[in-house]
Amino acid sequence: MPLTVISLNVWFGDYAQSKRFAAQLAFLESKNSDVICLQEVTKDYLTEMNDNISAQPWLRNYCVNVPTFIESEYGTAILIRRSLHPKFERTPLTSEQGRDFVFATIVPPTDRDRVLVSCVHLESLAAHDIREQQLKEIKEIIEKAGLPAIIAGDFNFCSFWDYREMEQRLRNERGRENFDLHSPAAYKRIRVESGESKAWPPKATENSSAASILGDSFLDCYAALHGPTSLEDPAGFTFDTFCNHMLHKHKPERMRYDRIFASLPAATFELSSCSVEGKEPLASNKGGGGDGTPKKEPLVYLSDHFAVQATWKLL
Repeated sequence: MPLTVISLNVWFGDYAQSKRFAAQLAFLESKNSDVICLQEVTKDYLTEMNDNISAQPWLRNYCVNVPTFIESEYGTAILIRRSLHPKFERTPLTSEQGRDFVFATIVPPTDRDRVLVSCVHLESLAAHDIREQQLKEIKEIIEKAGLPAIIAGDFNFCSFWDYREMEQRLRNERGRENFDLHSPAAYKRIRVESGESKAWPPKATENSSAASILGDSFLDCYAALHGPTSLEDPAGFTFDTFCNHMLHKHKPERMRYDRIFASLPAATFELSSCSVEGKEPLASNKGGGGDGTPKKEPLVYLSDHFAVQATWKLL
């Protein structure tokens, strides 16, 4: 039997919220994951989920640990299949935004040794030092537990380039005549003209810092199967204003924020797949949704982020 984990930042914004919520539930049901990690979950989101339990019987198969909302208007939630016998814990992290670390021990199918699974939403925006400290605290918790572990969620830093670097390079590009910031060719040109077409990234990124904290035992699941995300092969981006047309007014941004890291024994767990999901628009919305959807916006997506899902074969 496989073990499957999915992560999705559901986006707390009002934009087409009711339509997106219904679509998210249908999407998550279709993915049939054993562990569901959600970020930016609000009180209203949980209320709607509660109200939908009778109409969504699949939700009854999961135990849920929800945010406390003590220091933030949204938080992380983790849903775990009841058959995995989850035991939840939640601990605060160093944060200016009320971030915490929710995790659980589970017993995978076929009664194997316990595994720690967790959901994270690291500090947003220009907060590298805080994210670094949060990762150190998370690593300490995992080491204290002494169990194989999976960390899934929105890490708020990219595996490809740092946000400030991306922003600076795009700012330099603005001087070009007839330059279209939403043209994928712009990103490729930035890389080639800077002489970095063969060696990218040119310097240590925040991702390098994270790798040193988590250590070699933690595998970045998407990169392990598909190689590094690049401008020539952008399928791994989970926040992408070029592909998610719901973000047409957002400044250009292409990042792989959403990740699944795993430190599992190779003798019993084989990573068989890891993919970015939920990249398709839901439906036409030419008339506006009446719930924050602009009348001129034709497309609605699940969220401003795409989901990421990983599956392991149990050997």
